[in-house]
Amino acid sequence: MIDLHGHIVWGVADGPLDRDESLALAHACVDAGVTTFACTSHIRPDKGWINDAARVPHNMERARNVADIAGLKVVQGAEHYVDDAVFGDDAFHDRLVPYGESRWVLVETPYLGPPPDLFGLLARIRRRGFKVLLAHVERFPYLCDHDDVVDRLIDAGHLVQCNLGSLAGAYNARQQKAAERLLKRGVVAVLAGDCHRERDVADNIVAGRAAANKLISAATLERLTVSAPPGHPRRRLSPQGLSVSSPVSPATPASPSRRRLRQLAVSVVVGGVCLWFAFRGVKDGAAGQNVSLETLADVLRRVPASAYLGYLLLFGVQVLLRVERWRLQVRGLTGKTPSWGDAMTINALAYAAVFFLPFRLGEFVRPNLCASRGIMSASAGLAATALERIIDGLVATAMFGALLLLAPFEWPPWVRAGGVSALVFFGSAIVALLVAMKARGFALRVVHRLVGFVSAGLANRIGALVGGFLDGLRCFRGPGDVLVYLALSIAFWVVNGISTAVMVIGVDPEATWIAGFVCLCFLVIGVMVPAPPGNVGNFHAFAKLGLTVSGVATLPAIAAAVLLHALSSITVAALAAAFAAFGTVRWQEARHALDRGDSPAATGTGAAEGAVS
Repeated sequence: MIDLHGHIVWGVADGPLDRDESLALAHACVDAGVTTFACTSHIRPDKGWINDAARVPHNMERARNVADIAGLKVVQGAEHYVDDAVFGDDAFHDRLVPYGESRWVLVETPYLGPPPDLFGLLARIRRRGFKVLLAHVERFPYLCDHDDVVDRLIDAGHLVQCNLGSLAGAYNARQQKAAERLLKRGVVAVLAGDCHRERDVADNIVAGRAAANKLISAATLERLTVSAPPGHPRRRLSPQGLSVSSPVSPATPASPSRRRLRQLAVSVVVGGVCLWFAFRGVKDGAAGQNVSLETLADVLRRVPASAYLGYLLLFGVQVLLRVERWRLQVRGLTGKTPSWGDAMTINALAYAAVFFLPFRLGEFVRPNLCASRGIMSASAGLAATALERIIDGLVATAMFGALLLLAPFEWPPWVRAGGVSALVFFGSAIVALLVAMKARGFALRVVHRLVGFVSAGLANRIGALVGGFLDGLRCFRGPGDVLVYLALSIAFWVVNGISTAVMVIGVDPEATWIAGFVCLCFLVIGVMVPAPPGNVGNFHAFAKLGLTVSGVATLPAIAAAVLLHALSSITVAALAAAFAAFGTVRWQEARHALDRGDSPAATGTGAAEGAVS
């Protein structure tokens, strides 16, 4: 076997820790039938893994020192991570480390989502005279779950590599199914081990080849692991030059519109059910009949002007807190603080996109705008978003648990159970994140193992979110930044809760302040459910539910829900329109950022960033 993806150089990136581990890996590879091993250590400056062309002689000396003892041939290579730090300037080709004497390079795309212009970047690499082998494509849902995307990549001249370990189920069930499907489609050009330690050889190479034998013929397996047809990355690594077939010709790319229409249909149905639930059982107190629009309007007309004024002022404070928190993240990740004009405009447009667009498409607007304006890379922007999601989720969870203890009235049993669960989850999540900060790889493997029993897709999404959170922690330059960030986050949610309570009390003067905060906690859950544009239905149902369990009658509860949704929609839209008209970003640029994010990855982001304004 000629293994085109592996990490044998000790002391580099996430490879073996020392020479003994590296030697053990080399012996295991030889025992498993590997004759040639490409040393593809990571190039990821964002993790401090600076393994560029200048370090190749030193790395190869280390590799040959152990490989010669084991009788293994090693050749140079690297796993190039798609990030601005690697490919962001015109001199990127000087940093690339191709396989041996070939012009092939191994490229790894981000886990959280596609870079802003993946096809454009790969085309730039080819224009510099290099050819691209895409690493373990089965790991990235935005690639492997979409035949049209994979076919476009192959049609552009790029090759697909899958890990043998994925076929053996070494990572999780989702990756196993994805690798099997890619293999059966005939689009895989290379099967590789991606081994980091001695134990990986049995789990990945040996078990993976056994699994592949059940899916493809022996001749096909040889083509994917041994042979070197003309134009193949192995051509310069092996004396062989077997003329075997290349991957199947890609089919004509299919439009993703059908998938979007299906998602839209599902979200509209969910929103409709939620809207029905929101108005179900709401009676006109005087007539005892189902509530009418006239009755709702009469309730809303009695809301004092001071409530609207208070809400608008508090909304402005929320925006400032949230934008300043984001500026702190950018400053930590890039060393530069974006101007208030850029920060306000980008965030105003991003929040509007998140609130009004279905499928969470808006979550990619801010990272892509940051990349297009040179503020930070899209992958760094996605990591910042992941950090926001988890911190906001933890703060909201802690707030719900605290409300359980502070409420002056008795909760329904199911709410009390939910509050206790929230506190337990909060404590467990804090411990888990502290462990993950110290042992990232172990934590991610545990997430995939445990959650994978429930759903492989959910395990992948949670793993990506936790990985993004850990990447996002790079924005903190010290304990001071952490404290400021937490203070801004807590202040944001407290002001958010107060603004919600102001409107609830404006609708029903007998409601308590706690009712507004409970309503907000339920809304955080509601915006995570697949929703139609504008969160219509979900917003109303969960707002009403949060208010009724807090003792608010059904009529004022649904009236407050309608009013809060209308105010959220108006304020978010007005803010975006104002900054689009007079800010530093125009609608066309925002639309372009959305188009780049309107990819298969946009639907795999999971939890809400926070559509509640």
